[in-house]
Amino acid sequence: MNAVTRTLLLALLAALPLAAANPGDDAAQKAEALRVAQQFYDWYTPIALAETKQPACEIAVAKKESMFSPQLVKALREDFDVRKKAWAKGDADGLDFDPFLSSQDPCEHYVVTGVTWKGGTWRAEVHGICAGKREPKPSVIAALTRTATGWQFVNFYYPGVSDLLKTLKLLHPEHH
Repeated sequence: MNAVTRTLLLALLAALPLAAANPGDDAAQKAEALRVAQQFYDWYTPIALAETKQPACEIAVAKKESMFSPQLVKALREDFDVRKKAWAKGDADGLDFDPFLSSQDPCEHYVVTGVTWKGGTWRAEVHGICAGKREPKPSVIAALTRTATGWQFVNFYYPGVSDLLKTLKLLHPEHH
């Protein structure tokens, strides 16, 4: 290899971006994911506990849409529409539980006990605290990711059952 070729090769290699480190190894991102998830649940839980005409998840999507991925917003809004049409007829259709708490009867508080990096997202383990006692297993695992515009929830996993996106797809296959 001559000097010109070697110099060109070195210049090209220097111009290539370095491979991104595994975000799961980044303590600052991990702490930020935990903080963002906990802040959301601190904001959301009182809404879920309040007696309102509108389901808490609809309020959350309306007030904090940017905190949810476009795919999740679209799927949830489709469910909201189906549910409203069914209720107007006296029928039941759509989600019959709070998708962010995985509950029909929310606990008085929710705590994010930790986050792990899995499948390209941060997974925040969310435990309900009911009657002053923390549930031993997570009520829900919130998957979130950092985007160019901020943090977004991309899915909610229900341990041992399913996840929100799959549940919505099963409930409303005509929309998927």
